[in-house]
Amino acid sequence: MKVAFRRTGIPQAHSLAWHLGLLCSLLVLPATAFVGWVLWQYASAERAHLLQNGQELVHRIADAVETEAASIMGTARVAASSPRLVQGPLNPEESRQTAAAVARSLRVDIAIRDVAGQQLVNTRLLQDQNLPSRPLEVDQTVLTTKRAAISDLFLGSYNQEPLVAVVAPVVQPATGEVVYFIDISVPAKRILDIISKEPLGSGLYATILDRKGRVIARTRGQQTFVGTEASEFMRGVTNREGNFRTRSLDGVPVLVHYARVTDSDWIAAVGLEEETLNAPIRRLISLLAATGLCLALLSTALAYLFGRRITKAIEGLSAAASALGTGSDVPALQTPIREVNSVSAALADAAEERKRAEEQRALMVRELHHRVKNTLATVQAVVNSTARRAETIREFSDAVTERIISLARTHTLLVDDAWGGASLNHILRTELEPYNTGHQRVKLHGPEVHLPDSIALAFGMAVHELTTNAAKYGALSLPTGCIHVNWSTEGEGPDRRLHLEWREHDGPPVEVPKRKGFGSTLLERVLGRQLQGSVRTEYLPEGIRVRVDAPLSGHTVHEAGAA
Repeated sequence: MKVAFRRTGIPQAHSLAWHLGLLCSLLVLPATAFVGWVLWQYASAERAHLLQNGQELVHRIADAVETEAASIMGTARVAASSPRLVQGPLNPEESRQTAAAVARSLRVDIAIRDVAGQQLVNTRLLQDQNLPSRPLEVDQTVLTTKRAAISDLFLGSYNQEPLVAVVAPVVQPATGEVVYFIDISVPAKRILDIISKEPLGSGLYATILDRKGRVIARTRGQQTFVGTEASEFMRGVTNREGNFRTRSLDGVPVLVHYARVTDSDWIAAVGLEEETLNAPIRRLISLLAATGLCLALLSTALAYLFGRRITKAIEGLSAAASALGTGSDVPALQTPIREVNSVSAALADAAEERKRAEEQRALMVRELHHRVKNTLATVQAVVNSTARRAETIREFSDAVTERIISLARTHTLLVDDAWGGASLNHILRTELEPYNTGHQRVKLHGPEVHLPDSIALAFGMAVHELTTNAAKYGALSLPTGCIHVNWSTEGEGPDRRLHLEWREHDGPPVEVPKRKGFGSTLLERVLGRQLQGSVRTEYLPEGIRVRVDAPLSGHTVHEAGAA
């Protein structure tokens, strides 16, 4: 059974899709706010346009009604100044014919009344009908000012039709008294036709009220509300023009723009329903909600898609990392994400490098095993050879110690070169430099030659033996003695060879030894047998001379000046 372990102290992490979703949400918020601001500006502009349109509309309606009223009042004044009415007694028939002609041209009804209100002529009625008495509230104003005036709404005497009348006084020039009233009756429907000419949008309606606040004309529900007193509306009318909020006669919340008609002191009003006024805000909220929802859904979908895409690539990286940990092959991923591909390539390279490192390590272990065996064999040969030649334990101990120290020095040179071999010049200097005191007792001259590690150990020990022998019995045993080592190379490639000469002089007289020393034996074995070279030792009277001729095929040789 597998047991899952969880690290403590690490906060619970969220998925990449969650983080991308959060990022998209944070980006959606300012985008939504910006869209909301734009929509709010648009809604505010639309709302302001509705308000301005209502203000302009109410002034146009008031001007249209005032223009119509002024035209009718002008006609009434002209009729009231007729000489037939002003200079003599009223002739009903002549007055009726004149009034009828005017009434036909204006499409109105004209009546002539005395100051008590009794009609004398009425173009609407037949001659044989009894003319009614119909005083109007505006009569007293006309009598006082002796100027034409417009009445409030009233009902006709016969058919109860809603009417308004322009009343003009007929003034006798001699006395200055008002002797007759000329009434021009205008149906409320005609006022409705005037205000209906203005284009009204949805949610807008126009109303004309008389001085008492009664409906003369209304573009919405004329038959229902004509003559209705709008008392609640009149409480909001305080100036010549303005606006206020109230409820319409239909019971609907409205914003009212109003303006007074100059000549009649009527009120022209345009009602704008609050629902229409607030429609831009409602559309704003709906659009903002829809936009926010669409952006949220889009960001969520994009976060999921891109998060899944990135997560899949990261899962591939995780699998590659696991494979790297187990030492398995790690293929390079090919994903749409460049950084993931870079990391994948690095993991693949790391896997290859690890594989090469493991192979190198195995090779080094084998090489180390081989070198240890060779080193032990060399030590064993040193010990055996020294034991055969030593006459005392002390002599054996000193000789073995010195030779192992020499072996260690050569090992150091090999390690410094990562077991790639050792320089012939360095081997010679390591052994001979301690004796190069005073004048130049040791002279080395030759190119830089790199000896392989398998030869460098034995060659180093052989040089050590030659140096030790020179120090004990040869040139280095006397202060005047010198050693010259010269070497050179010839040939190229596999035919390249090393020529070395060890020569001592100014030392004690040389005698041919009765038996070969350890160094001579080592040189012959290594250079003569292993490298298939030749070693020749001469015991000359002035000093010993050793000549070495060995192949260097496959080994690096760097030319240099005298050392």
